[in-house]
Amino acid sequence: MALPYNDNVPLSTDIVSQTQQPIHDDFASLKTIIENDHNAFASGVPGTHYCVRLNIQGAVPTPTPGGALDQMILYSKDTPAPATQELYIKRDVNSGGEEIPMTKRLAAATGYTYLPSGLLIKWGEVASTNITTLNSVTGKTIAFPVGAGIPVFKVGSTFSVSLTPNIRFNTSGYLDPSNYIRWVLSSFTDTDIILSVWTNKVAKIGFHFLAIGLPA
Repeated sequence: MALPYNDNVPLSTDIVSQTQQPIHDDFASLKTIIENDHNAFASGVPGTHYCVRLNIQGAVPTPTPGGALDQMILYSKDTPAPATQELYIKRDVNSGGEEIPMTKRLAAATGYTYLPSGLLIKWGEVASTNITTLNSVTGKTIAFPVGAGIPVFKVGSTFSVSLTPNIRFNTSGYLDPSNYIRWVLSSFTDTDIILSVWTNKVAKIGFHFLAIGLPA
């Protein structure tokens, strides 16, 4: 909704009786603007925010005035695949200038999200499969989620992966302390990790994972 505002009122040549209404209109418009998303003048906490609304941008907005290099900006913007509106922060050029989609996420069993610092977190589950080759190496691949609109890790930047195993021995003696499964990391990339697994009993093993790194 547009508000009335008179830029050139009053001028030195204006007559008070003729400018009273335009001046009144200007003050009324300013009051409306100030109280938009702020507590009213008559409240006990005038001028304080009760919410902040950000118009959806089609592109990264340019800070004004001047688009200074030392400004950090916060804004809301359309994001594709899937099409959603997310909250972004863009660092000033002197600090790298990267754009961080702070609220973008895939809220699923296998998904991802961002931290305000710009770090990318991915999580998921690798379904349990039978390990039938005993006392020998079996490879187990844990692939990070990928696909349309899903960010990927920057090559060489995935610096932390936490694994929670899901293990079940396919034997009635599953409580036998002599049964074991061991695994070591044999490959670590920006798209997956590969484990080398040993077991002395036929078993099913799967993993839940949480990976942290820098986005590409």
